[in-house]
Amino acid sequence: MAATGSKTDTLEQIVLDLLFGTIAAGWTRPADFDSWDVILFTTLPDDAASGGVEATGGNYAAVMVANTDAEWSRTNSVATNVNAISFPVLNGSIGTVLGWGLKDAGGVLRYWGAFDAADQKAYVANDQPIIPAGALTVTED
Repeated sequence: MAATGSKTDTLEQIVLDLLFGTIAAGWTRPADFDSWDVILFTTLPDDAASGGVEATGGNYAAVMVANTDAEWSRTNSVATNVNAISFPVLNGSIGTVLGWGLKDAGGVLRYWGAFDAADQKAYVANDQPIIPAGALTVTED
């Protein structure tokens, strides 16, 4: 007999709380998930976390975002950035940014997403990549 299952909404919310903010009583967050390094991709990865190419050069650097209620909103199995995520002002080209990723403290890619076509952009000197508040969403389902 084969059967397919799914997480309950309650468990989805616990997972998001563990990874993006207030921790439910009785749970402990692994230290690698105390913050996220938000990165930009010029080539998107797949769900096996392979094939992605992170932006480089031009003064680009990942941005660390703490896993706190001040940084992440979590409702209905979705986590969303509360504040804009501002990368350094560039001093050169980093290519066309297609999407974003979240790496844990160990440098392991845990989440990724593609920007809408209208938000994919070739960044050059004096540009500052910014992910607006509410624009980065992670869904547990």
